[in-house]
Amino acid sequence: MERKTKYRIITGFIGAIVIGLISFVYFVGYGGNNCDQPPSMTCDCFCCHMFNSRGYESCGIFGFWFGIIVGAILGILIIHLVWQKFFNKK
Repeated sequence: MERKTKYRIITGFIGAIVIGLISFVYFVGYGGNNCDQPPSMTCDCFCCHMFNSRGYESCGIFGFWFGIIVGAILGILIIHLVWQKFFNKK
């Protein structure tokens, strides 16, 4: 396997883990503090409707998947740009 491909896979995993955890924690906080609050006790955010749940459960799941996808894309994009800048000898 080529070195560039190995680095893309590794940075994709690292980006997915780091951004996924950060996004998970952020959205759990959002869902826990903003969904199902009195007096209305309803949740109108898109996370709750997407996963058919309420509060921190649905927003946490959304944040987890959103962070993994975005983190993997950012990790691969960053290593691609770094590789072009420093290792591409043309």
